[in-house]
Amino acid sequence: MEPPYQLLRGVRAVLSRYFDSFNPVEIEPAGLNIHTCCYQGDPKRLLVGLLNNDLFADWRGGLRVRMGAIASARELWRGKELPAQDRLELVIPAGDVAIVEIRLK
Repeated sequence: MEPPYQLLRGVRAVLSRYFDSFNPVEIEPAGLNIHTCCYQGDPKRLLVGLLNNDLFADWRGGLRVRMGAIASARELWRGKELPAQDRLELVIPAGDVAIVEIRLK
C-alpha cells in the first residue's frame, strides 16, 4: 500500500492546477508560491506576492496578467520600476520574495 502522503501529493497536484486557473496572473516556469490581491474599489490594481521557497536556486522567469494589458508595474520590495510589457521578466533569489504592484490599462 502506498503511503498516504503520496496520495495527498497527487490530489494537491490536480487541485492546484484547478485553483491556479482562477488566479489573474500566471508565472512561467512554475516553482513559486503566488499570492494575488485584487481591490474591489480599484479593479485595475493588482498586488502580487511571489515567494521562492527554494533555498538553493534563484528563480528566473516571467509573470503575465491574464485579465488585461499592463499599464505600469513596480517591484515594491526593491523599489524598482519594471517595463510595462506583456511579460514581466523577474529574478527572485533563493529564499526571497518579490512584491509587484501592477496597474492595468
